[in-house]
Amino acid sequence: METMIFLLFVAGMLVAGVKYRRMMLLVADLRADLATAKAMLAKATVEQPKPKPTHSSYPDVTPTYIDYTPLAGAGKALAKPPSDLRTTLQHLAKIVKGEKYCFPLGWASDGLYSGCFVGDVNHILISGMSNAGKDNAVTGMLLSLALNHSPKDLQIGLIDGKGLDWLGWSNKAHTWMLADEPEKIAAAMARLTEERRRRRGILAAAQCASWDEYQGGDLPLLVVFISELSLLEDATKARELGAWLNSELSAGRAFGIRYIIGTQNASNFDTRWRGQISLFMAGFQPSRSADEPNTGMGTSDLDAIGAIAPSKLIAPPEGAGVFTVVHAPKAATIRVPFLTSQHRKWLLDQLPDAPKKALHHPQSSAVSSRAGSTTQPALDPMLAALLNGEPLLAESSTASSTVLARDNGIKPVFSSTLPSSSTQPILSVSGIPPVALPAIEGIDPDEVQKIVEAAPNYSSRRALCQALFGLSGGAPYNKVKLVCDALGLLNGNQPLQQAA
Repeated sequence: METMIFLLFVAGMLVAGVKYRRMMLLVADLRADLATAKAMLAKATVEQPKPKPTHSSYPDVTPTYIDYTPLAGAGKALAKPPSDLRTTLQHLAKIVKGEKYCFPLGWASDGLYSGCFVGDVNHILISGMSNAGKDNAVTGMLLSLALNHSPKDLQIGLIDGKGLDWLGWSNKAHTWMLADEPEKIAAAMARLTEERRRRRGILAAAQCASWDEYQGGDLPLLVVFISELSLLEDATKARELGAWLNSELSAGRAFGIRYIIGTQNASNFDTRWRGQISLFMAGFQPSRSADEPNTGMGTSDLDAIGAIAPSKLIAPPEGAGVFTVVHAPKAATIRVPFLTSQHRKWLLDQLPDAPKKALHHPQSSAVSSRAGSTTQPALDPMLAALLNGEPLLAESSTASSTVLARDNGIKPVFSSTLPSSSTQPILSVSGIPPVALPAIEGIDPDEVQKIVEAAPNYSSRRALCQALFGLSGGAPYNKVKLVCDALGLLNGNQPLQQAA
């Protein structure tokens, strides 16, 4: 019996030993797996380099002050104006208080200067030597206008031909025309003349003496920027250019067209059209003789009202962005903030894109999605807050702001604070639609949409008209023709339309 118990005891110990060894091996395996997992985790959590921010995801910094210190030798013009356009828009909203078609000019020690294209400014001449900041100044004006007005209310024409500065506008719903090569300038001039005549016909039919009286809702304000006047002179003869400018500027105001004309020096151009300019923005000029042609006032007259004549301004690059603004009888010297290329691209991203043109063949079944439902990114919440008039910046009139004590004085200023507000917007951008089908006189927007959606299913405009309205001519056909012309639909039927 004792022997049996002993044998059972020994057998139990052997089994226990096997289990123990197995357990120890299991523990060892677990420890090895744990060590491997720790190593992998450590490797995965090593800090990786952060991707560079894109213009669609704009960086924020802590709130700062506006430094109202003037630039030495530039009168009241600020040395360091805030170069985030959202800051300028916030202050513009306080000044204009809901007026339409207003834009910033620049900053001085007594605040932001601005103008409006209705009831205030007709046309603008902006001049200055190379690197004075003319294109940068106009970019700020046009972006401000576009951010505050839908494409239905505002269209922009751009005649550049000297570079690639405006290519970002080519696919925007606000862009009525972009002539970005010298070869396109003559055609652009002809198109502007034709547009003026077209508008005249619409106003005459409505028995309106001017665009200001018209309530049809289908004639947006057209703002045209000519970046360098000498390029137009190259595209035509000097005498013809003078006559064209005089005609377009003198008649343009009545038909809802405003011009911003840029040039290095207006001294050598025809003087007749300069009489149509109501606002002069003059940057540095090397000669006293250039003061009057570029401001509309002589040097002594500018001195008498406390303005700095262009010949007395600081030369670029130190004086880049400094302009003497004359809206007779008043004048001031201001500085326009520099907008970095990143900031410009980001602001352009906030504007709606133009609808893509449809492929014109019956097999296309996606016209409505391409031409009628373009998805736009949500408007930047900070930009929306600023346009709503919500205060984001603590202002100071003190002359020494250590926060803005930077090398070149015109660097971006951002704020990460986004206070909520239930107040109504002062300058609303809510009217900017994700899709911008053209507003066409006499045609209901629903009919425009119906024509656009049905067009891919038909091979001709008359067939489309017959299907939609039961007629192939008359008033229904005119509707189809106007919509198709506006969006480039069913162009294969064009000879028949012209004959009709």
